[in-house]
Amino acid sequence: MTEWSEGLVPLQWRAELADPGTFVASMHTLKLTGIQVPDPWLGDDSTLATLASGAISLAEKYIAIPCTTTGPITTDASAYFDVLDRCSQTGVDMVVLAVDGSTDRDRFGGRPHEAPALTSAGMASLGALVSDLTTEITSRSMQSSFHPHGGTYIESPEETRALFAACTNNSLGLCLDTGHWIVGGGDPVAAVVEYGARVSHVHLKDVDAVALERLRTEQVATMEVAVTNEYLFTTVGAGLLDVDGFLAELRKQRFTGWVMLEQDSTPLGAFESTLLSRAVLSFFNSSS
Repeated sequence: MTEWSEGLVPLQWRAELADPGTFVASMHTLKLTGIQVPDPWLGDDSTLATLASGAISLAEKYIAIPCTTTGPITTDASAYFDVLDRCSQTGVDMVVLAVDGSTDRDRFGGRPHEAPALTSAGMASLGALVSDLTTEITSRSMQSSFHPHGGTYIESPEETRALFAACTNNSLGLCLDTGHWIVGGGDPVAAVVEYGARVSHVHLKDVDAVALERLRTEQVATMEVAVTNEYLFTTVGAGLLDVDGFLAELRKQRFTGWVMLEQDSTPLGAFESTLLSRAVLSFFNSSS
């Protein structure tokens, strides 16, 4: 029996999201109880009512921060107040912050140490903004976490450490996306050990070894192409992730947040690919 909650980042579910009632029924079949809420749903009372009646929580809202190598495009936290207010008013649990993707980093997918990087001043500026946003999120009775993401300026374990060092607000948690962490050169099990209780949110997905090697050896031009055409991120249990070791370390750390299944693009339909990942997650839950 797990102490965490399990939900869905519905990136692959774009068509299905047009029918919230059917989507909720699929969530019940999959035994998932929370979602990453799409931005249009934050103001859609009818859809929110459908989710609420189906006992589907607004587990998270993802917010991307546009940056260049010199730091955030805007360092004014008030630029984000509107979306934070809407998140708070609709009952979002976790606000997941990340750096937005950029073409200069996208060309170096899987090779963050060769890629253009934030300057020292840029890292300090991003850290200050993330710290301010964390304060604002906490004041609205929500949690915050930061998501290292492939094709962005905060991708590798080293860049993540630098960002957390630059953010002076210790309330910020780590959203550990197992797929992006592997692509960025990290080991998700080691990340849970390193960050401990600061791992406050999880995106669970796997990485296809062949697709990653093709990306790193520049047989594929960009991270985006690898994700959409090469199916870089695959169903849980079908790739490089040590699923059993990762979940065991979460249990050891007494993790009580959300574990969110996520699939970007696969040859399978949205329900079918999620069902496979769900089955693997359920198996390791039951065997613990």
